[in-house]
Amino acid sequence: MKGLDPHDPRPMLVIFALILVAAAVKAISKITLGGVLALAEPLVPLALAAVAIASALAMQRLLSTNRTLRNRRTVAVVPADEFDPAPDEVLRFAAELGATERRVLGWVDRRASAVRVTLTGDAEGRLV
Repeated sequence: MKGLDPHDPRPMLVIFALILVAAAVKAISKITLGGVLALAEPLVPLALAAVAIASALAMQRLLSTNRTLRNRRTVAVVPADEFDPAPDEVLRFAAELGATERRVLGWVDRRASAVRVTLTGDAEGRLV
């Protein structure tokens, strides 16, 4: 057998995977519908409670996001003619803007509390 590496783990992994599949098929074939229903019956109230809690949290997040979006403001800042910041100053300001604190429930309306800064220029290359 030319080209076969005796230290290659792939053949052993294939054999191990086949053994696991055979064991899983044997275990699944022993499952009965009555056994599944007996296990599922006590879990139904817990599943319903989990769905109710998840629904309440999703609704709270939706309402909080909508409230934050209604309070959104747009501000246009027009720079002076002599405005010419250095690249380090722009990066410093961006870092400070990224580190702004959210209010207490900021994790709830995270999608709506983003800050967007748009820099545009005119035909002469001046910042607008």
